[in-house]
Amino acid sequence: MRVAFITSRDLIDLYEDDRLALPLLAGLGIEVTPVEWGSEANSLMGFDLVVIRSPWDWYERGPEFESWLQSVANGDVRLANRACVRFLDKTYLRALEANGAVLVPTEWIAQSEAPRLHERMARRGWTQAVIKPTLSANASRTHRVSIDRTSEFEAVARNVLKTSGLMLQQYLDNVTSQGEWTFVFFANQFSHALRKIPKSGDFRVQADHGGSVVFEPNPSAELVQQAEKMLAATHELWLYARVDAIVHEGVLQLMELEVVEPELFLRAHPEAPARFADAISLQAKLAGSHFRLGRGVST
Repeated sequence: MRVAFITSRDLIDLYEDDRLALPLLAGLGIEVTPVEWGSEANSLMGFDLVVIRSPWDWYERGPEFESWLQSVANGDVRLANRACVRFLDKTYLRALEANGAVLVPTEWIAQSEAPRLHERMARRGWTQAVIKPTLSANASRTHRVSIDRTSEFEAVARNVLKTSGLMLQQYLDNVTSQGEWTFVFFANQFSHALRKIPKSGDFRVQADHGGSVVFEPNPSAELVQQAEKMLAATHELWLYARVDAIVHEGVLQLMELEVVEPELFLRAHPEAPARFADAISLQAKLAGSHFRLGRGVST
């Protein structure tokens, strides 16, 4: 079988973490070909499965990537996580909350609205908050705001609203003291967990901003169950999914549910690469049978 891993020009040899799965996939008779995103959908039709992995420059060309992803998802390409197109803009979190997921308290600001950061924070009783675009990645254009300094960020927020909606989220101290939890799932089955810790003096947990990772080989069953409920709120079956959340007063509060192009941290658990490879193998076989029956792939 032939599987395409969608990536970016800078990672045409694939991200080192994803490469951990390649020998295992080869052992299952699967040849992996890196393909730069933006390729014509027709060029992807010859693959048994197309898996989006590391197109991590997409947020620099957001509208272009969104259009490309939509065309691939709507075509006859055997795309894993086909429903991910609905999860590119972070407003998907509102639907998950309606389905029972617990979110970090959030104010949603549409492009047609004024930011009014001080007014919103005062009404909520927040002394600190985080502003971020609803269409972004890697903490791009994300800022921590104190209620006594909101005037400094009104212009920043208005600039974001020119191209994207805006989220204003309550800042929770746990992100600096305990970090952000990440739970990785393959075929909706929990695989492994870790915590992402921001560097001293920062709140952003991404490695590009100095964040570090602590592997958690034995997360509590209660936290795993809460993460499973968050994933179940999507009402979808995913080849891969990542639940990013903060523990606040013993309750897991959702930050992001990553099903488009998340880093999967395969190095965090010795069995994770094999679990990922097995899920791909099964999905590729299912994709083939669906297409032979004249139907698309919904997962």
